[in-house]
Amino acid sequence: MLEKTPRRAGDGRDVAAMLERIDARLERLEQRIDAMASVADQAPAIVGTTTDIFDEWARERGDVDQRLRELVALLDRATEPKSLAALRHGLDLVVAAPDMVATFCDIADEVMVDAAERGVDISRLGHSLRDLALAVARMATVPHLPNIIEDVAGTPAIWHLISEARSAMLEAAHETTGSVGPMGMFKAMRDPRVKRSVSLFVQFAKRFGERIEKQDRPQLGSGEK
Repeated sequence: MLEKTPRRAGDGRDVAAMLERIDARLERLEQRIDAMASVADQAPAIVGTTTDIFDEWARERGDVDQRLRELVALLDRATEPKSLAALRHGLDLVVAAPDMVATFCDIADEVMVDAAERGVDISRLGHSLRDLALAVARMATVPHLPNIIEDVAGTPAIWHLISEARSAMLEAAHETTGSVGPMGMFKAMRDPRVKRSVSLFVQFAKRFGERIEKQDRPQLGSGEK
């Protein structure tokens, strides 16, 4: 015959402790179920309140259908492959922005160092740029400046003339070695090219004098002649 395994005294306490734990878990589960049931009971009222608020907002706006259609169209456009690719590219730029800023700062530092080595006074550079910006701003407020810029920009012959005058000035400055007296001026006037240049300046002086005269004429008083 099989011998019965003797029952230990602690087995009863272990079973009781396990039952207590199960009972505690069941109690917590019951509390959660009660809470969920309470929320479920309140759900119709919450949904009704939300619907009333939305209906009131829709009545005040009056264009809810149009807004919803535009929102759907916007979402459809935003989820297109091209839009997503552009968004991904923008995010890549945002992520890479710190490195780009650091690179630009390094380049600026190298430019400043190179400029200082070439004799540029860095301490005065900022002031000079500020003065230049102020001068440009003052010039931009001149009433006739836009008309002048438009006329000059639309006349290629002026730009060609300015370019030729610049080249001639640089060549003349490089070739000039001494002074020219009256006899030199008289001999130079025999050159057709010099005559043409002098004729240009004479005609310019004449036309410019006429315009100055027209500008000064309205400023004269009624009793002045």
